[in-house]
Amino acid sequence: MSEVSNKKSISEDEVDIIEFTRRLWSGRKTIVITTVVFLILGGLSVLVQKFKVIPEYKSNLTLVTDSPTPELLPTLITGNPFMTEVLKLRLILPGSNKSITVLEALNDHTQPPQGSLAGLMGRITTTSGNAGTLQISVIMQEPILARQLADSIGQRLGKYLLTFRTQRTQKKLAFLIKRYNETEEAYLQSLKTLSDFYTQYNHGSKLTDTITLLRLKSEIDLRFEVCCELAKKLENAKIKEQDQIPVINILEPASPASQNNAPKTRQTMFLMLILGLLGGLGIVFGKQIYHIFMNAAKRKQSG
Repeated sequence: MSEVSNKKSISEDEVDIIEFTRRLWSGRKTIVITTVVFLILGGLSVLVQKFKVIPEYKSNLTLVTDSPTPELLPTLITGNPFMTEVLKLRLILPGSNKSITVLEALNDHTQPPQGSLAGLMGRITTTSGNAGTLQISVIMQEPILARQLADSIGQRLGKYLLTFRTQRTQKKLAFLIKRYNETEEAYLQSLKTLSDFYTQYNHGSKLTDTITLLRLKSEIDLRFEVCCELAKKLENAKIKEQDQIPVINILEPASPASQNNAPKTRQTMFLMLILGLLGGLGIVFGKQIYHIFMNAAKRKQSG
């Protein structure tokens, strides 16, 4: 009995497969037509992108820095002060020797014009890597300008970073020098006061002399300690200034610019092929299901 049941089950499965294949074959034209329609739509989409979308080209520059705070470098690059300097950098127009600023390139050679800090920031991105590496990506509508700008940013960054660090360190040094000079002057004044005390009050009351003497000596000791501490901090700051001078090295020069927004033809056509096949199958079996329901409804009405 079991063998008969298994044979019957296998026979039913074979019938289902044959029926499925028959229906698929009978609807082959619908599947082919639907797939062709989707492929045509995909091709039209690619053509529209090619002719209507303005090409954007990206160039990548990789550098490495031994800065004490490399994690702050991306923020520094995309900050307003450095971006303002980038707008002033000069580029050579392709096919001529004419020099223009980045601001002019964004205004006159970009559609729509984007000659502003916001426009520039939208075209420069940074990606941090391992061991202090940093990749700078520049997008422009002219491939040569994209590569030139990436190179120029790499060259300018080293000078800017050195100036930035130097200014910060100089401010700290100036503060320490000012405080040291003030403390030293106060210390020397305390010594003079003690000397005057010995000269003027040498024959005064012993108790008064003792109290005043202790106060003056305590004041001198305190100011001497503060003066020594400031002197140490000043020397450490000078040494640290030399140690913190950042060094920027170009690991990989700006790469030839490649189109960043090129239509993804293969991906688009493959997607439309899949959608076309699925759509065709859906129509074929949708019709079969529709007929089954309609026939069932008619039998119910007639019964």
